[in-house]
Amino acid sequence: MLAYAVLLAALNFSTTLISVTGDKNPDLQGITVGPDRALWFVEYETGAIGRVTTIGKFTEFPLPKDRSFGLVSIVAGPDRALWFTEYVAGAIGRMTTDGSYTEYAIPGDQSSPLPAGIAVGPDGALWFALYEGNKVDRITVDGKITQYPVSAGAEPYAIVRGSDGALWFTERAHGIGRITTAGKVSDFPAAPRRGQSRDPLAITSGPDGALWFTDARLGEIGRITTQGKIAYYSVGEHDAPEAIVTGSDGALWFTTYGNQELGRITTRGVMTFFPCDRHDEMHDDPFGLATGPDGALWMTRYDEPAISRISF
Repeated sequence: MLAYAVLLAALNFSTTLISVTGDKNPDLQGITVGPDRALWFVEYETGAIGRVTTIGKFTEFPLPKDRSFGLVSIVAGPDRALWFTEYVAGAIGRMTTDGSYTEYAIPGDQSSPLPAGIAVGPDGALWFALYEGNKVDRITVDGKITQYPVSAGAEPYAIVRGSDGALWFTERAHGIGRITTAGKVSDFPAAPRRGQSRDPLAITSGPDGALWFTDARLGEIGRITTQGKIAYYSVGEHDAPEAIVTGSDGALWFTTYGNQELGRITTRGVMTFFPCDRHDEMHDDPFGLATGPDGALWMTRYDEPAISRISF
């Protein structure tokens, strides 16, 4: 605890908790900065889109009842709308900043495509990963979808634009994937450790031009260059890293599910951990993460109807 106190003082680390939805267990997941400089997030269980300003004003936009479950990721599109994945419904949603909602069905078998991560590509379209559909799809702002198969059984999940102009995505069964805007796919297998397979989960573009990702199963932070060279950094006893984002301080920040902590890793691999503002020993887990327009980190809570604002 003394080590934490020194680090907190050095970074002037402080947390503000903002209550949002009235639902007791909304399962808040992905979060992003909107075109209006507010934070927008998805509620998996309640099936709503939430908006919170940097001064803490909250607004909620429920989806139609037949689509009100299973939202995972959200991103601000090039058209100044919010685009999000409807994981359970197997569709892509679009919402304007005044709450107007449009849905786009994913082509093909609708039984289990499971759209997960979504990102804006360098071509002005949105790209998203189909976890069980085993594809990476492209959707234009007017709703036209093109599908690109990836390697068999890869289970693509999170996706982000890389510094090389391609899209990079986690393959929960294989490793890391890359797809160009022309649809060319490359695979970079993640080596097992002591016979245990890996589980790449979230991915972000780092300040060093590399891609950084979390391995929830083996408790490591991974770094992959745009040439495909992978390095790993263990989080030790801190357990189950999930979301990851580049902070305003030029380091990578990540949430840890098991220990309810926030981690920070520099591009040289130096790691620091900070305790989250825990309110319930059994719940209150940190989950999604975004760097806000105010330079603070904004974090969704898996088991609590609240958003954390973290300044440092």
